[in-house]
Amino acid sequence: MIPIELFRNQGSTSVTSWPATFGVPLARGVLQPSTHLGVVNDLGQSIPSQIEYVADWEDGSIRWIRVSFEQSYSPGRRYYLTELVAAPPPRWDDIQIVDNGTELLINTAAAHFRFAGGAFPQQIHFDLNRNNVYEPQELLSDNAGGAFYAVRTDGRRGTLTPTSISRIAPDSAVTPTRYAVVRVAGDYLDDQNGLLLAKAIIYYHFHAGKERFRLDHKFIITTHGSAFAEIGIDIPVAVQTSNAAVLDTNGAPYQSVLSAGNTLQMVQREFPRFNNNDSECSLLQNGAVVQLGYVRGSWVDLSGPQTPGGVNWGIAVQVPGFAEQFPKAFELKPQRLKVELWSTKEGAMAWSFSTLDLFTSYFGYWMDAAPQSWRNLVSANGGVGKTHEAWFYTH
Repeated sequence: MIPIELFRNQGSTSVTSWPATFGVPLARGVLQPSTHLGVVNDLGQSIPSQIEYVADWEDGSIRWIRVSFEQSYSPGRRYYLTELVAAPPPRWDDIQIVDNGTELLINTAAAHFRFAGGAFPQQIHFDLNRNNVYEPQELLSDNAGGAFYAVRTDGRRGTLTPTSISRIAPDSAVTPTRYAVVRVAGDYLDDQNGLLLAKAIIYYHFHAGKERFRLDHKFIITTHGSAFAEIGIDIPVAVQTSNAAVLDTNGAPYQSVLSAGNTLQMVQREFPRFNNNDSECSLLQNGAVVQLGYVRGSWVDLSGPQTPGGVNWGIAVQVPGFAEQFPKAFELKPQRLKVELWSTKEGAMAWSFSTLDLFTSYFGYWMDAAPQSWRNLVSANGGVGKTHEAWFYTH
């Protein structure tokens, strides 16, 4: 047995379980490909898990394995990676993956995600009645494939167009499948003329039996001197009435029912950094500031009745480090949820690497003595990238 030590982050006491994925190195000759492994707890109970053999030694024995399972924070429980007599049987909530060449379908037994030519799932079904059948009335988001967009400071707007969509984990048939990763690579192409503005690589992480998923979005500048005013994800949400919620300055939910033409925005314009102690996060209703503070939460929620008078459902989004990775913004409209991974709302700075902008926005008076000619130097920022993490919770 190999003991598995799991630690809960400080302050996360309300979390009862969370997915864990990690690698285990093995010495040559210790583990053969025919051996079955699994996770058990200290009571001898089998824990649903996914074990992948991802690298081998020259003699064919296993060199690296990847372990994935849903971690339960039960007081005093311990977990072990151990050898099994036989492969664990399939479970009803195992992830089902279908790739027919034109579509990639991910079924987590709680939600269904359909990739069909766009960088974001074209459709998201949420299994409201938990019967593992996705019915037309359970379509929570539709026509969302073109959700990723970028706007340069010169006003040119581009939509992310995939060049490849592929499943990378598990990289072969694995039973049971408890964890799956989808990789999307693509180009931000100008909406007007189709020219390249930037590139992106996105990883989606799905977990068995869960309606949530995580995405990691890496935005890559491709042209020296390019600067961006906004980079975001704009998705439709099928609700009859749009109930928006964010955190207010006191840490309590700020809620608003959005009618046609209404908006609710949360904007983190500043946060303390090198040479600057300012911090500002504003909450705006229809463009007017209703609350102003230093920081607030990192999440937003848009929910409402599935049908007139029906049950409530919706989508919540969390961006870890929302304040620390300023400038950021959430924007909610009737049946629309937008995550601005970079935002110039409320006068925030653009994502620019021009020497003048670097001097002004980052270094300040530290560069006052620099020769004037330095301010006109061309920035070689082609190839610079920035990665954001976002969690989406359908509910």
